[in-house]
Amino acid sequence: MVAVTWGLGGTAAGSSCRKNSEDLTPTGLLPVVSWIDVYTRATCQPREVVVPLTVELMGTVAKQLVPSCVTVQRCGGCCPDDGLECVPTGQHQVRMQILMIRYPSSQLGEMSLEEHSQCECRPKKKDSAVKPDSPRTLCPRCTQRHQRPDPRTCRCHCRRRSFLRCQGRGLELNPDTCRCRKLRR
Repeated sequence: MVAVTWGLGGTAAGSSCRKNSEDLTPTGLLPVVSWIDVYTRATCQPREVVVPLTVELMGTVAKQLVPSCVTVQRCGGCCPDDGLECVPTGQHQVRMQILMIRYPSSQLGEMSLEEHSQCECRPKKKDSAVKPDSPRTLCPRCTQRHQRPDPRTCRCHCRRRSFLRCQGRGLELNPDTCRCRKLRR
């Protein structure tokens, strides 16, 4: 239930969203988060998000990954205008150990995931940048042969078939070179 009150102080009639008595102020009301705190929390900035690994890796690398999702810093939040969107302006790769289970065995492997370190509100891309007969945006070509630009961010990523080729050979994909390499233990 969401209770909204407009004006200076006070509560709406019948708005009882209490969890328990410890959450109440001495006057018996729920504490109010100040406007500046609400605004600051919602602005465009890197924030911790949960990323399912199968989505991040564009396909499964093993029968099961443990954990099946991880937390990383990614850009998110509100921009002061509807014509703007929160996009990363600084990013880096972070390596994480993941348990890869392929019945009957399992092994520890490392995966590189992108984290955002800086964000900015920038103008949204116009729909006119997309050709009507193609879902691709007009991104520059990637320098690596096996990479393709992400149509939303124009950042280069390895092709899906590169992940699958490495998976089929029991190897991991190096996201910088798009080449297979031995799993690190």
